[in-house]
Amino acid sequence: MDILKEVQEERDHQDKKWGGPNHDDDHGPYAWVSFIINYLGKSIGDFLADDSQVQNRVEYRLRNFRYNMIKVAALAVAAAESVDRKLKTLPTQTFGHRPVILFESEKALIKTQNIGKTESKAP
Repeated sequence: MDILKEVQEERDHQDKKWGGPNHDDDHGPYAWVSFIINYLGKSIGDFLADDSQVQNRVEYRLRNFRYNMIKVAALAVAAAESVDRKLKTLPTQTFGHRPVILFESEKALIKTQNIGKTESKAP
C-alpha cells in the first residue's frame, strides 16, 4: 500500500474519531508536539525493552514501529493543516515581504507606535 495513502486514511480515521478541524483547531503547538512525542515514545519502546526472545519479535517490533510512524505522520499533517487554517484568519504585520503573526497585545503596541501596515488575511 502507498504510504501517503495510509497517512491519509489515518487522517480520515482521526477526523472521524475526534471531530475533524473543529477539534483540531483547539490545539496549539505544545499539544501537537505532545501527541507526536507520545507516538514516538510508543514506537521506540519495544526496542528498548529487555527481551530474551528478540529474534522472534523483530518483525513485530518493526511493524509496530511503522504503525506508529504512520500515526506520527498523520498527526504532523493534522497540526500543519490546523496552523494553515489559523494563519488564514490571524491578522498580520508586514515587515518587508515577510508577514508576522500578531496577537492582541502586539497589535496594540504596533498601533500606538504606528509601525508598518496592518493587514488581515481573512476574506
